[in-house]
Amino acid sequence: MANTGTPLGKMIVEMDLNSSKFTKSLTQVKRSLKNSESQMKAQMAVFDSSGNKLGKLESQYNGLNRSLQINQKHIDNLTKAYKEEVAVNGEASVRAQNLAKDINNSVAKQAMLEKQLKATGAAMKVEKLNIEELNNKMQANTRLTDAAAQKQSLAGNKMGALRTQYAGLGQKINDLTRIREAERQKLEVIAQTSGKTSSAYINQKARLVELDNEIQTSITKMNNYGKQIGGLSPRFDNMRNSLANTATKFKEVGDKAWESGKNVSMRFSLPLAAGIGATIKAAANFETAFTGVKKTVDEVVDRNGKVTYSYKTLETGIRQMAKEIPASTTEISAVAEAAGQLGIQTPNVLGFTKTMINMGVSTNMSSETAATSLARLANITQMSQKDFDKLGSVIVDLGNNLATTESEITEMGLRLAGAGKQVGMSEGEILGLSAALSSVGIEAEAGGSAFSKVMVKMQLAVEKGVGAFTELEQIANKAGYTIGDVSEAVLKGGKPLKSMAKSLGMSEKSLKSWYKEADKSKTALEDFSTVAGMTGEEFGKLFKADPSKAIIKFIEGLKDAKKHGTSAIKVLDDMGITEVRLRDSLLRAANASGVFSGAVSMGNKAWKENKALTNEATKRYKTFDSQMKIFKNRIVDVAIDIGGPFMKAMNSALRSAEPVINGIKSMSKAFSDASPATQKIYYHPSSDGGYGGTEYYGVRRCC
Repeated sequence: MANTGTPLGKMIVEMDLNSSKFTKSLTQVKRSLKNSESQMKAQMAVFDSSGNKLGKLESQYNGLNRSLQINQKHIDNLTKAYKEEVAVNGEASVRAQNLAKDINNSVAKQAMLEKQLKATGAAMKVEKLNIEELNNKMQANTRLTDAAAQKQSLAGNKMGALRTQYAGLGQKINDLTRIREAERQKLEVIAQTSGKTSSAYINQKARLVELDNEIQTSITKMNNYGKQIGGLSPRFDNMRNSLANTATKFKEVGDKAWESGKNVSMRFSLPLAAGIGATIKAAANFETAFTGVKKTVDEVVDRNGKVTYSYKTLETGIRQMAKEIPASTTEISAVAEAAGQLGIQTPNVLGFTKTMINMGVSTNMSSETAATSLARLANITQMSQKDFDKLGSVIVDLGNNLATTESEITEMGLRLAGAGKQVGMSEGEILGLSAALSSVGIEAEAGGSAFSKVMVKMQLAVEKGVGAFTELEQIANKAGYTIGDVSEAVLKGGKPLKSMAKSLGMSEKSLKSWYKEADKSKTALEDFSTVAGMTGEEFGKLFKADPSKAIIKFIEGLKDAKKHGTSAIKVLDDMGITEVRLRDSLLRAANASGVFSGAVSMGNKAWKENKALTNEATKRYKTFDSQMKIFKNRIVDVAIDIGGPFMKAMNSALRSAEPVINGIKSMSKAFSDASPATQKIYYHPSSDGGYGGTEYYGVRRCC
């Protein structure tokens, strides 16, 4: 059945694989193959001219697929003709030899087409990730942010400019995170198509490390802006404005009450009103703070619509926490709100919040900074959200025992987390290594990135170097040769190389290239293993089993270079490690190699024991100042209970434009447990006129 083709402009693409025209002769098949390739290129040119990259790739993919089918038909026809010729005239006939040559060429072409098809399919997957579009969008957002901030700055609104930059960096971090995920998917595609030893794969892994560094730089800048504006974002401004508006309304109500019942209120009602006002303020402050939590944290609902983790559970947890630690419900709610923004799951919010508040009192980081940094680190390493207390314990323990601070350890950890996770290090090992590096004066921004490169290089050396010659050796052994024979032939070149390549069933170029790549991979591994005082195979096994120990072995080997009649600088130079920052980081590490093994062990031990943060925070909470704050929190908690009903009554008064409080019967907790009818605000004048300031002026509400 003939296919009439697909219209594309004035061009009609025709293809018929099964018609008699196709099978008439081998010449016609060759012509069909050539036409298919020409039509594919024509379609690609149409899409290319319109800037449609995906359309171009799809045309190439479809064209290659058609060519594969045609070429396979061509091979089948050639094979059939060859067999017929051999049956009649034998293999030695000229036509049989020509057909055999054509078959070999066609099979080679088939392999090439399959390779191109695979590569094109991979390119289509990458194009569909829209990485370029994501980058363009991020750059556009950055330009808009810079322009808006500049305009505010020129207008004298410095605080507005800072907040614009703060919000813009938040958007940039989100954009970079999406780009990194797309680039990670691209890495998977490259691994499938080109292999993990290809230069494309190595470059793409470096791109991921680069993005991790850019994300961390943006986080650091964002934190700096946050410090300059006092940690306030537009969301907190809205909350503050809302409180200000509420306060204004209360003032209007109070002014009217003051004018109408001033004398009596001053003498009898003012002290009582002050007590009521304090409880209302406590309840209002907590309500406002917890509203922020509701904005970022959702209740957990099962598939049947039943709430399994409610806001009431969160509210109770926050209030209970305030009675145990010297942080107010407002401060605790702010951290819980940040937890929601950082993607902490609802059941883990309270645990995360308590850990970050403990970090705020036990380290040189604020609770907000700790929350942001530790959440980012957990995302990079894919750590369970139930382990933030362990992560905090590691940071505190390392900070207490090494010549560095908790913030420096955390910043370095964020730099190393991507590469550390990639090579298989645990969170305790990543932070232990980070503490060791920062304790010898290596800065996170420069040294962290440089050391990440070493870790990636080491992993690639192990992946490519271990068994680099195995496959080639197996092929040689099957042909009756040793890998030494192959090595000798390649090194001699000329006739020995040609003869060996023919024996192994490959071209001279392929054999030479294969050997060269394997030798390069083996040499890269031996560079690291020799410094570590091990064979390549031993180092590879150690790195796969315990990467942090392998890294430390390498660092210790650099320190011992003089014992072997050389220097650490020359060793690094021989390995091709000449970048200033990278070399400086390794030299500093080598000079303090003893710190590294201890720090990594300490990190793992602190993670397992999980008590350093709790112990440090408990010491702080036992001070008189902390105990007084906790005592105040307990009183405020009672005030929240009492003030809630009063606040509801005041809201009702505001809505109905009747801003008068007619009285109360009791200021005890029992009031909040009374019936709604009892909670109506009213009171009767006493015989001596007490509690009657507002009623005295005829504004009594009867029941």
